Amino acid sequence: IDFDLETYPLEIRTDSAAGSSEKIAVLFYTADENEGDNINNRAFIMYFGSPTQYYINSCTGVWQNFLTTLSITQDDTWTITKTDTGLTVELNGDEVLNYLFSSSSEPDCVDTYNVEVTTIKFDSTYDTASDQYRAGTATGQSGLRDLLKY
Repeated sequence: IDFDLETYPLEIRTDSAAGSSEKIAVLFYTADENEGDNINNRAFIMYFGSPTQYYINSCTGVWQNFLTTLSITQDDTWTITKTDTGLTVELNGDEVLNYLFSSSSEPDCVDTYNVEVTTIKFDSTYDTASDQYRAGTATGQSGLRDLLKY
């Protein structure tokens, strides 16, 4: 899916319950990468477990607990914003993660994510939670798009 993640935040709608074991799994690609090449090592994955956890491929090494209590309502909008220095996640407008790539103990984290993301993919192997997506408010009034997983 063509998506300028450097300019527009990604909004994802879910109806998943905490403890449901569902996942959000979004892969990030540059203009030079092909989704079919399987060379991608940039991904954000969130697991609706007890507790709900996140994993940033090439950065966190293991599943991480969110440092704040998540108010998951089963009618949620998750907003993912990527900058050159980090990744933020909001739940229904409240920031629940502000991850700095430089805080990682993984040696390739900063270089892996210091790229311009132009394409995203919802990984159907893992993603069972994402129902709809859209570009965030920076794009104006774009509508929600039903998610067709590849």
